[in-house]
Amino acid sequence: MSKRTRAAALGAAATALAAGLGAYLVFFRRQCLTWGARPDEVSGRLPGDEMLPRAGIVATRAITIDAPPAAVWPWLAQLGPSPRGGAYTYDWIENLLGLDMHSVDRVLPEYQRPQVGDTIGLRAVRQDAVKVKAAERDPDGRGAAGQRHRHVGDEAPLDGAPGRPVEEAAANIEAMLERGRAAGLAVAVMDVLPWNNGDKRTAADIERLNALIRQIAAPLLPFHDTLADPADPTRMGDSLTDDGDHPSVEGHRLLGELAFRLPPLDV
Repeated sequence: MSKRTRAAALGAAATALAAGLGAYLVFFRRQCLTWGARPDEVSGRLPGDEMLPRAGIVATRAITIDAPPAAVWPWLAQLGPSPRGGAYTYDWIENLLGLDMHSVDRVLPEYQRPQVGDTIGLRAVRQDAVKVKAAERDPDGRGAAGQRHRHVGDEAPLDGAPGRPVEEAAANIEAMLERGRAAGLAVAVMDVLPWNNGDKRTAADIERLNALIRQIAAPLLPFHDTLADPADPTRMGDSLTDDGDHPSVEGHRLLGELAFRLPPLDV
């Protein structure tokens, strides 16, 4: 493979991934901001909301833990980058951003008593990026914590995405590809993956969006059909996803093979 062909392939892959990411963010923005939370949790007030009453971005995410608050609190109290307990998520993604997150599997006694004014540094941002504004305990000594993130600033351009027409999302993807071409890149586009945790309306919208993506004048990476369950194409196959939202290791392997089979593209 010549340097020019390799550069074109890399540019095509980067542009295709950017277009797919744009579709994901535009299309699933609300789901990303309300992951796991009930409607009443999303719309209701949580402790700390009064501190940023006019936040530009509000994210309310939730999980159910089969344990009493006293057992959960120690793990929440020690959240943060090393030497704290990490974020209990995908450490490698956090560390791509330079956040120095290393999730621990034990309680760290030195971080069990957060105090007002304590700061938690994020090395890629600043050393006092997170400041404790309130620290309260229940009368029986159990901990309580909210799971809402509120950010100051102008409202993100994707916050209104749940009501954004599918046609507008497709037009945005095409505009991204045009910018890639204008920058001298070879471009390709991938369609949107099935989403196991969506409803029938979401599946119908994904089908409509993908139909529009396939009309775009660019080589297509058919990611949707590659991971779709033959018995129910609105879902990824059980072995191709671990959480219903993202491809599994096997799913990523299939998508990678698909990308590398893409014919050479003209710049």
